[in-house]
Amino acid sequence: MVRYILKRLVQAIPLFFGIATVRLFIVHLAPGDPMDFYVGQRFRQGVDPELIELIRQKYGLDQPLHVQT
Repeated sequence: MVRYILKRLVQAIPLFFGIATVRLFIVHLAPGDPMDFYVGQRFRQGVDPELIELIRQKYGLDQPLHVQT
């Protein structure tokens, strides 16, 4: 039984990696800027552009795609 559980856990590692990779590409293929979702398109005009840039840096959205993972 322990052997079966270990085998399934080892098989889950590539699955989790694949899910994370697909999720990242889907987010970047979606139209718009992730900051539009975070700040809200309606409220973006009232938000300081420097604050938006700081949030981008905090979450690594200013980095290339391969670094964001």
